[in-house]
Amino acid sequence: MALLAQDEEIEITAHSQTQAMTMVQGPQGPMQQAISLHDVELKKTNYKGCVQIRVLPPERCIVSEDSVEPSLKDCPFFEFWELITISELRGLGFGVPDDISDDNAEIDTVEDNARDQFGEASVLRGNDTAHDPAMKKVRTRMCWIKHDYDEDGLSEYRQVVIVGTTILQNEDVSRIPVACIVPVPLPHRHPGLSVYDQVADVQDIKTAMLRQIVDNTYLQNNGRHAISDKVNLDDMMTSRPGGIVRIASGGIPANEIMPLVHPFVAPQALQAVEYLDQIRQNRTGTNQYFQGVDTNALNKTASGIAQLTSSAAQRVELIARVFSEGVKELFQIVHELTLKHARSQEVVRLRGNWMPIDPRQWKKRADMTLAVGLGTGNKEQLAAGLMNILMAQKEAIQIGIATPKNLYNALSELTKAYGFATPEKFWTEPPEGPLPPPPPDPRIEIEKQKLGLEHQKIQDAKEHNIAQFGLAREKLDRETMTVNRQIGVQAGAKLADVELEKAKIETGYHTHREGLQHEMEKLKISGGFTDARSRAAWHDMEKLRLSYEDNDMDKQAVESIMRTEQTLSALVEHLQQLAHSQASVLAGLERVAQIAAADRESSVIRDPKTGRVAGGRSKLILPTVQ
Repeated sequence: MALLAQDEEIEITAHSQTQAMTMVQGPQGPMQQAISLHDVELKKTNYKGCVQIRVLPPERCIVSEDSVEPSLKDCPFFEFWELITISELRGLGFGVPDDISDDNAEIDTVEDNARDQFGEASVLRGNDTAHDPAMKKVRTRMCWIKHDYDEDGLSEYRQVVIVGTTILQNEDVSRIPVACIVPVPLPHRHPGLSVYDQVADVQDIKTAMLRQIVDNTYLQNNGRHAISDKVNLDDMMTSRPGGIVRIASGGIPANEIMPLVHPFVAPQALQAVEYLDQIRQNRTGTNQYFQGVDTNALNKTASGIAQLTSSAAQRVELIARVFSEGVKELFQIVHELTLKHARSQEVVRLRGNWMPIDPRQWKKRADMTLAVGLGTGNKEQLAAGLMNILMAQKEAIQIGIATPKNLYNALSELTKAYGFATPEKFWTEPPEGPLPPPPPDPRIEIEKQKLGLEHQKIQDAKEHNIAQFGLAREKLDRETMTVNRQIGVQAGAKLADVELEKAKIETGYHTHREGLQHEMEKLKISGGFTDARSRAAWHDMEKLRLSYEDNDMDKQAVESIMRTEQTLSALVEHLQQLAHSQASVLAGLERVAQIAAADRESSVIRDPKTGRVAGGRSKLILPTVQ
C-alpha cells in the first residue's frame, strides 16, 4: 500500500480496509494471526512527453519591430495565436471555466480565406457547441515578452498565455522556443523574401500574356463580323460548325457580311513569355537544364550544360544553407527542451540500430553543425573528389600518414554521396587502438604450404645425403682398415717367407760348408791336395759355390722385394681412389648446405617495391654422390 502511494503515476481514488485471520507458521507450530486487507481503486496515468515541432502560419504571428534579424533569440516580443478548445486547454493543465470568453476579434485573415478552399474552417466554426461546452474554441494567445517582472533591474523572458482578458500562465523561460526560417534574408530586418516574392510580378505578367494568347486564338477561330440588316441576327449569334446564316431575299452574302480582321499575335506573345522566363531564371537561378525540361539539351555542349547546371545548383544550395541556420536554431531549441523536461531513459532507433538513450546525461550544447543536402550534380562532383581522396589514402597508409579510420570515414562519405543513408550496412568501422592482424589470404597460405613441402623435400634430401655420406665414410674406414690389415698380413707373410728362405739358405749353406770342411779335413788328414793344381781347383770350386749361393740369395730377395713393392703400389692406388671419392662426397654436402641456407631467398619471390611475398617456387637440383 505504501509503494502504491509513493508511485507518481498512480492515484488512489477509493480505499477500504478490513481485518481477517490467517494461519501462519510460528516457533511452536501453526498459529492464527490477524492481517489487514485493503480494497483499493486506483487510476494510473502514463506520463510520456516529447518535443513537438509545428509550423506556425506567419499571418498569425506578431514580431516586435525592434527585431533586426531573422532569428528570434533577441526579439523583445513575439506572439502567436490559434483557436484551441477548452478541453485542450484543460489537458495542458489550465483551469478554464466553460463560460470563458475571448476578445471576439476578427480571426479570418486573407491567408486564412485563401487556405480555406473547401470551406472546412467555416463549417467547423459553425458547429453547435451548446451541448458540449468543452469543445468550444477560443482564441488563445501565446506571448513571449522580455520584461523586468521581478524588478531586479534586468529584463527576462516571460511566457504568458492569454484567453481574452484572462491570463492562464505567466512563468519565466530561457528563450523564445520559435525558430524563424527565411530563404532570402534582408539586412537589418526580421522579415525576408521568399522565391515567390522575387518572381511574383513576372508570374502576373505571364498570366496576362497567356490569357491574351488564348483570347487571340478564340478570335481567330470565332471572329467578329460586320453585318447588314438583311442578315438574321439570331443565326449570326449562334456559332457552331456547319451552322446556317439566313439572309433576306435579294441580299448578297459577300455584301451583307464582312469579317473583321484580328491579327494573330500568339508567336510574338510566346517570345515575350520566353523573355519573362529568362528574367525568372536570372532571379531564381533555376534554368531549363537544371529542371530537366529543355528539349534541345542534346544539341548543347556537355561542358556548357554542366556549367549552367552547376550554377543553378549553387543558387539552390545557397538557399538551402540559409535555411540551415533556421534548422540549426530549431534543433538547439529541441535539445534544450529535451534536457529540461526529460524524465527517463528512452529506446530509440539510431542509424538502423535500437539503443538506449538517456537525455538526462546529455551536456548542454551551445553550437551545432548541419550538413546541407546536395543536388545530383554536386553529388557527382563530391563522389569524384572522394574517389581521388581514397586513391591518395591508399598510398598514404603505407607511409603512416593515413589510418584505417580515415579510410572508413572516406568510404562512409562516399556511400552517403551515392544516396545511402546508412554506410554501416556496407562498411565495418575499425576498432580503436592497434588493429588485429588481417586474416591470411588463402592463396598465400597455399603457397606457404607448397613452400613448406619444398623445404621439407630439401631437408629430407639433405638428411639423405648426410646419411649417405656417413655410410660412405664408414665404408671407406672399413675398407681402409681392411686394406691395412691385408697389407700387414701380406707384409708379415712375405717377411716370414723371406726369413724362412734365409733360414733355409743359411741352414743349407752351413750344412754344406760343414760337409766341405769335413771333407777337407779328411783330405788334409789323408794327404788331400798334394799338388798345387788340385788346391787351385778346390779354391775355384769354392769361389764358384760361394758365388752361386750369393747369386741365388740375391735373386730370391730381389723377387720378394719386387712383389712387395707391387702390392704396396696397388694399395696406394686404392687409397687414392677412396680419397677422391671422399672429396666428392664432401663437395656435395657443402653444396647441399649452401642450398639449404639460401632456401627461403631462392624459393620465395618478393615484390621489389613492397618486399611482400608474391608467390612462386624455385627449382632445386641436388648433386648425387657417385
